[in-house]
Amino acid sequence: MNKKNPSAVTTDKRIRDAGKSKNESAELQELRPGQSVELLKELHILTRDGRLNQDSRRKLKQVYHLFNFIEPLLTELSSQGSGPTLADHGAGKSYLGFILYDLYFKALGHGHIYGVETRAELVEKSRALAQRLHFERMSFLNLSVAESADARELPDQIDVVTALHACDTATDDAIAFGLQKKARAMVLVPCCQAEMAACLRQGKALQLARTPLAELWRHPLHTRELGSQVTNVLRCLYLEANGYQVTVTELVGWEHSMKNELIIARYTGQKKRSAAERLRALLGEFGLEHAMGARFGIGVVADQVEN
Repeated sequence: MNKKNPSAVTTDKRIRDAGKSKNESAELQELRPGQSVELLKELHILTRDGRLNQDSRRKLKQVYHLFNFIEPLLTELSSQGSGPTLADHGAGKSYLGFILYDLYFKALGHGHIYGVETRAELVEKSRALAQRLHFERMSFLNLSVAESADARELPDQIDVVTALHACDTATDDAIAFGLQKKARAMVLVPCCQAEMAACLRQGKALQLARTPLAELWRHPLHTRELGSQVTNVLRCLYLEANGYQVTVTELVGWEHSMKNELIIARYTGQKKRSAAERLRALLGEFGLEHAMGARFGIGVVADQVEN
């Protein structure tokens, strides 16, 4: 039996260690300057030995890309007062909130992040992690988005509202929250818009007889896709009618996520009558005035907007 030379074993180990160190160094280079490696390990984005797997790399890319859009808004707001305050709806494990705090709020020295989440166990874990990392200006609330609008734990005014993959009508609740709290900006990534598809299915036979446009949602797959598209168009019009300038773009490439639409709304105070009129017309065209009119402020917005 041949035994390997001890010096050869040592050399092999050095090569392996050097390769491992090189890989870890390359992975750490993907992180933002100043990013806490300890935080990313706590969030299980990095493994205990500082590695990124494919899933965590994809998740980190999404959050960093979103940070690129949010940071300029926070910088603008922080120059205007003692804030900023940010409410993150459907926070989940609070990846976004923790990374925002680590990369921006921590060095800023003021401002506050509120994470809103319905799952109590995730809220408790986030509270414990914030305490462990001394992220003192973070609060976590075990509430739905709708409940949070009137929660005493939240201030009357919130500067920035975020909702990353808030499912179905939770995105609409986040918009309603932002309007009530007079948010200066909203950053939304909608997800799983099932309500519109259900409404379209209910009146499908009548709409097929009324207009050839109903062919757009005759097949179930098209119903779901069109429902998602129309819902987001209505959301954008609703925000414009309430005084927001709206930009729609991709969060990341479609190869990373199919839930990829990013809506950024900045408050200007210029409420658009044309947006309210088109909102009403679209609901009428799809036969949705009664089912969804109240959700999009029909009967309220139109009387308030300016030319």
